[in-house]
Amino acid sequence: MKRVLSIPANGSYSETLKLQQQALKESENLILHELEKKYDKGYQDATKFYDEMKVRKQQKEN
Repeated sequence: MKRVLSIPANGSYSETLKLQQQALKESENLILHELEKKYDKGYQDATKFYDEMKVRKQQKEN
């Protein structure tokens, strides 16, 4: 994360631009990774809730 936030300004314009593009790409990857984790957790929670509701419904019927 440190590389994403600190881009040295003492290089040439092309070096700085390249580092900025790399930092942007790394930031995008971090965001996508966090979104994937949140989505997976939400899916697991929803599946668990659905299974619990099925069990409750079966228990009511019996």
